[in-house]
Amino acid sequence: ERQRARERLTAYAQSLEQSNSDLERFAYVVSHDLKSPLRGMANVAAWLREDLGDDIDDDARENIDLMIDRADRLTQLIDGILQYSRVSRYKAAPVRLSVHQVVETVIGSLEIPAGVTVRIEGRLPEIVYDETQLEQVFQNLIDNAVRHLERADGEVVVSGERLPGAWRFSVRDNGPGIDERHFERIFGMFQTLTTSSVGRSTGIGLSIVKRIVERNGGK
Repeated sequence: ERQRARERLTAYAQSLEQSNSDLERFAYVVSHDLKSPLRGMANVAAWLREDLGDDIDDDARENIDLMIDRADRLTQLIDGILQYSRVSRYKAAPVRLSVHQVVETVIGSLEIPAGVTVRIEGRLPEIVYDETQLEQVFQNLIDNAVRHLERADGEVVVSGERLPGAWRFSVRDNGPGIDERHFERIFGMFQTLTTSSVGRSTGIGLSIVKRIVERNGGK
């Protein structure tokens, strides 16, 4: 019975590995086949807007801008799917690094609107982690907070707290917050709490965060 259990486990692991490989290959093909025509559509719409100039009314110009925005947003969605599919195949290289420096680098790389403050509270620790993946985690969390502040004088604060056997990191803000009933939902694929284009959310960033953290033994 133990031998049969080992064989089933091995077969399951091989099947899972194949599924992950197929997912990444599919995502890459879709990305390659869709992004090029999307760029073409956005370019044609932009040329149309430029060529027509003042010969079109405000409604027509708004529709052209909407077409360009939707093409850009779909391109971001495709990139997000490809990034999500690669998490399981990524070969992590854990090293001792300063979380404080990683977060400072991430903050410096983001477009922070005027009036919005992003700061680190206290001194963040050194931990053993894959640097690229840790940057992804904080980039997605901080960028998500900034985009959904819904106020001109917003503040995002990154902090760390020592727990028994672990560190708990927090990214908090003074925006509208999230209702408790949505706490699990927001970390699912394509899940957003608004149907508008405000914030240009693809609904993938937080699912990437969840997948990276859990694959590294966290929660």
